[in-house]
Parts: sequence; C-alpha cells; structure tokens
Amino acid sequence: ADQADASTHNGVVSLDSDSYRVADTVTVTVEDMDLNADSELIDVYTVDTGTDVVGDGTDTVLEFTFGGNNFINCTVGGADPQGLEDTGFTLAETDVASGIFTGTFQVPAEVCITTSTDQSSTGLDLDVTYTDFLDASGNEIEVGASATISAVSGSVSLDREVYPVPWTAGLFLNHTGDGNVTMASGAAVGSVNVNIQVADQDYNTSPTGEDTIPSGQVQIMGYRGSDFAALESSFALTETAADSGTFEYEFMLEPTDVIMSTALKQGDVITAVYIDPTDASGNSYNATDSSTLDMRSGSLLSDKSVYVIGSDAIITLVEPDLNFNSGSIESYSLGLVEWDSDAGTKNLNDSCSSSCTFDPEPSKFRETGSDTGIFQTVIEIPTKFGTTNLDRGEKIDLEYVDYTPSGE
Repeated sequence: ADQADASTHNGVVSLDSDSYRVADTVTVTVEDMDLNADSELIDVYTVDTGTDVVGDGTDTVLEFTFGGNNFINCTVGGADPQGLEDTGFTLAETDVASGIFTGTFQVPAEVCITTSTDQSSTGLDLDVTYTDFLDASGNEIEVGASATISAVSGSVSLDREVYPVPWTAGLFLNHTGDGNVTMASGAAVGSVNVNIQVADQDYNTSPTGEDTIPSGQVQIMGYRGSDFAALESSFALTETAADSGTFEYEFMLEPTDVIMSTALKQGDVITAVYIDPTDASGNSYNATDSSTLDMRSGSLLSDKSVYVIGSDAIITLVEPDLNFNSGSIESYSLGLVEWDSDAGTKNLNDSCSSSCTFDPEPSKFRETGSDTGIFQTVIEIPTKFGTTNLDRGEKIDLEYVDYTPSGE
C-alpha cells in the first residue's frame, strides 16, 4: 500500500496589543502544530546569541524589528540598549502537544539602529515575523504581526494660580504690634506650601505599585522680569495611587528663597517645568505651568449690625494672604483683631491664657475650608470689661491691620 505524507499546518503569529508604551510587556503567540517536535514534552525555542532571533543561527523561526531594524544589542555608551537575547526571551509551548507557543519581553526605551547607534523606540513600528517552513501546502512562507510603540505627552500643574508672598518673622503682628502671628505649626515665618502634579502615563510602568518620576525631570523656577532663579529641582515625584499615572510632590516657598539676591515678592512668577523625555511624537518636550505671587487686601466682617449683650457674633476675616496651604484648614490668633468701645479696647484673644473675655469658639480664626482664605470665629458679646459694664447702644469698632495690602 502507498504511504501517505505527514500533514503540515499553516502557522499564525499574533501580538496581544496593537499599541505598546515603553516598559509595557509584549506577548507574542505562535500557533503551529509543526513546531510540536515532541508530543510528550513542552517544546521550547531559544534566541540565537549571534543573531538575536529565535532560531539555531542558520534557520530563523521568529524575529522582531523596531522601525525596520532588527532587535539587536549595541554599544553606545552609558546604558547600552539590549537586544532580544538580553531580555531572556524564549518561545515556549503552553502545554504538551498544544502547538501553541508564547513568549514575552518588555519594550525598551531605546533600541539599536546599528551595533553602535540607537534611537528612541517611541513612535516606531514593532514587527514580528514567523517563518513557517512548511505550511499546509508544503511551502515555506513568512507570516507577521505589527504594533506601534506610542507615548503620551505629559503635563504639569501647580495647585494654585496665585500664591501669597512668603512672610518673614515680624511681618504679621498681633493688632497691638507686640507679637508675631504664628502659623498653625507654631512657626513665626510664613512658608507657602506648593503642590506640583505631573500627569504622564509613560511613567506608569507598574499596574499594582506606586511608580516615580526621577529627580531632575521637574524644575521650579522663579522669574522677575528678565531675572530668574532655580528654586527647587532635586526631587522625585511619587504616583498618587497605583496605576493613576499622576505624580506629585510638595515643597515650600521659603522667605529665604531669592531671585538675584532679593527675597521673593509680589509680582514674581513661579513656573514648574516638566522635561518630558518622550511626548506623543517621541521627542523631548518641556511642559510648563505658571502662577504668580500676589498680596491682596483683607477685609473684616460681622454677621449683624446690631447685637444683644450676651449674644453670639460671627466674626469673619477674609485674608487670602494667610492662606499658605491649599490642602489644609489653617488657624491664626484672634489677636489679629481689636475690639474698641466705650467700655474698653482689647484684642479678641484677651485673657485667653486663663479665661477668654470674649469666650470665642473656636479659640482662633479658623479657615472655613481648605484653600478658602476665609477665617471665622464666634465670640460672645460680653456684659462688661473688668468692672466696666457695656451699655445698650454702645458702638463697637472691630479693626484688623492688613500688613500686606494689595499693590504694596
């Protein structure tokens, strides 16, 4: 009887995505029963050291190219780009006699053009070619799959459009001028909290961990006309949550920060510069966001024009220059405001070391919410100051001294 020829099969190769970013994992799948050389074992095909392709050095089974150039290694200087073998790639059968083979590698940031030159992988096409030595018709053919290596243009943002000018000790005083007004931290100097955020999915390399943008990619600059100075630069940004692609860093504008040997002042511009190594076109790009330093006039308000002795009065201080941290609720001394009437003249924090004259609640001017710059307290209209009673019809003047009015 005649002996029938062993049947052969058409091979197929595929990638698990049409688009990848740097550091993404590429999974390639080859389906071809002809590669199932041993039906009792899981067959594995490795990368040839000399050629960086899957094969034996003579016959090529599988090869990858970036932008038409083979996935080889090269010597450029510094961090030399790796080839396919360096990634540890293998093409392994998924199960005994399955005829389905997979392999993975991570997309490199740089790929080689020659053995001594490289380029960014972003913007290039990734092509994979499988050589089917015997298809169903007994012919040798090549089949392939393609994807693109893309990137996202990053952006940078500051948390406010306007920041107050950092103050030095002695700039903000109690109404009587006999003591510094302190921040909630107890500090007598006003350092401004600045939050920087960078949105760039290219640095979101771990779906479960919090990634970072390395130090040096973001700079904080101060500008005053044609003069400028670097205010902050040596810091890394941390992802706000796993897989968010948004990174942040907080720092303080200090009273000691200077531009051309002069402290920061009203009208100065604060600019965040993010150096995006690969934007959507694969090129380096500087993204920026700017805010100004400004001093604004404060105002003092009460909730009524007439009060009954013993009743509560809501006192509101609107002072954006005291809003030093947009992410927290701040508090300041009631000594900022003076009460003046026929019965006497006292700061609203009078005798608070023992028993407050005005029984305030809270005991400080507390911000109504984060980043409002509006501070409130509730005081009780007292019946007397010491032995002097308040009279009905007595006029009350409340006064706040603004040490940083607008335009000065």
